Amino acid sequence: MSLWETQLSGDGTAHFLCLKSVRATGLNSVLNQYKDKITKLLREFKQRFQIFGKRLTDFQVFCSPFIVNPSDLSVDFQLEIIDLQSDSDLKTKFALATLDTFYRYFFSGYSKVTSLATKALCMFGTTYLCEQVFFVMNIKQTKLRSRLTHSHLNDILKVLLHKILHLI
Repeated sequence: MSLWETQLSGDGTAHFLCLKSVRATGLNSVLNQYKDKITKLLREFKQRFQIFGKRLTDFQVFCSPFIVNPSDLSVDFQLEIIDLQSDSDLKTKFALATLDTFYRYFFSGYSKVTSLATKALCMFGTTYLCEQVFFVMNIKQTKLRSRLTHSHLNDILKVLLHKILHLI
């Protein structure tokens, strides 16, 4: 989006084929409107996803613990990462396994890295349960079931959540 913003600021339309004809007519105000919309959208993305910028180092440790420079990390992680990077068995397992499988090999000696990995792994997995609950709620609460009270719907959702949580 930054590329598009820059191009539209300089009257570039290489990635906007339909706007080439607008630029040829001299309607720069239309180009400015699109640039302003992209600028607002870019600002909105930065604001909404700023947490990922703050967690960039954590994600780097999680995704590539053998490449990260220990001196770039907080003091409480440095020695643990150095020990981890010195473990040749874990290096081999890291090369052969997916991230979630790799972190199953961890033992108590790497408690800080394991904690960080647990937080990273569960960060994105929570929407499935919400989507499943809303799906069931929409199925149960139809016009054909107009006599279904909030109390009954609440009981149905409790049973569903109980079943889901026992499957995990």
